[in-house]
Amino acid sequence: MHSKSVKKNKDYYKGKIILLVNSSTASMSDFFAMAIQNSFNCTTLSEQTFGAVMNRMAVPLKDGTSIDTTGFGAFYSDDSSVQRKGLKIDHYIKKNTKNYKYDFYIEEALKLIDHSL
Repeated sequence: MHSKSVKKNKDYYKGKIILLVNSSTASMSDFFAMAIQNSFNCTTLSEQTFGAVMNRMAVPLKDGTSIDTTGFGAFYSDDSSVQRKGLKIDHYIKKNTKNYKYDFYIEEALKLIDHSL
């Protein structure tokens, strides 16, 4: 996926982009990630993102938990929604107790770079 504006901007970044997001990516982060994904050579590496774009509100409950809600949505150029689905992921990864490392996402991105060379 890339923007039709690439045809108008001959000076766009022509290198490869690996976008790292995770399950905490939400609200404005989802929105900005969508813009980055619109780059010509972007690969998104992640687990499922939150899928609540902009206007995120946390409603606190008596037991100390909260309900996250949003009132807006965001759409890709093909009209697919990010709301409640999260971003489109090219390479799905999931951090868990078996593979937990502080730099897990960075290590996975480096593996992807090594395999693409």
